[in-house]
Amino acid sequence: ASAVGNAGLSVRATEWLTWHLDFDQGFRAPNLDDLTSRQQTGPGFQYENANLDPERSLSIDTGFKVRHARVEASLFYWQTFIRNLISRAARDVDDCPGDQVDPSGCAGSRTRFQLVNLDGWAQLRGVDSSLRVFIPMGFALAGTLSWAWGESPNPVPPPSEGQTSNYRDRVALSRVPPLNGTVELTWYGDFGLWLGSALRWAGPQTRLAPSDSADPRIPAGGTPGYAIWDLRAGYRFDPNVLIGLVFENVIDSPYRYHGSSVNGAMRSLNLSVEFGF
Repeated sequence: ASAVGNAGLSVRATEWLTWHLDFDQGFRAPNLDDLTSRQQTGPGFQYENANLDPERSLSIDTGFKVRHARVEASLFYWQTFIRNLISRAARDVDDCPGDQVDPSGCAGSRTRFQLVNLDGWAQLRGVDSSLRVFIPMGFALAGTLSWAWGESPNPVPPPSEGQTSNYRDRVALSRVPPLNGTVELTWYGDFGLWLGSALRWAGPQTRLAPSDSADPRIPAGGTPGYAIWDLRAGYRFDPNVLIGLVFENVIDSPYRYHGSSVNGAMRSLNLSVEFGF
């Protein structure tokens, strides 16, 4: 167990503009699976480590929020520092269990890793933004944009003296999402009907951690970018009943969220009914 805290400051510069500053501490103890389990995972065969220490983090974010009759917007920068990050370090086939049958599949795995605490600090930083503009005749144009970047000490030990290599002291963090965002145009009727068209997109992510290169959930060389077009509609009968209809992935584009094990949904039609009380 550990005590953590958080603090924040909010300054209202004008009636429509607010500045925010927040500090958060984090604590993550290794779970039973981290401490005791030998198993197949996405990057390969993973060893347990009964001597893992907990992770500790400090997050700082600052930004602005705009609340105006015609415009709603936000822009935030955030930074996270993580100490004792639990990561995967490569292991040799000689570290596999010594039994002849090897029911675990360790020896037959393409790669082998052990969970370790990294020395030094890992870092994550990013920017999150959103914008919504209300246009006459019931239209609203909205968009979001997010960017993230992360690195940590290299879990792979440096090469022996005299050996040549492209070794780096710090490497990318695993499964950090690429630059991504959304754009949406919506029309709201006075009688409860709304219609919308939306674009979801993400750039390619080719900045991979060492364990990502062996992970079948991530295509060779990184996850390609994509753009998905959706059509949306809804009708509110009264304040307590809402029907929504989404025609997802209209042009049936193949895509995959970075680090996931399957492609996203194909062309589909989704109907939802919400009741409130």
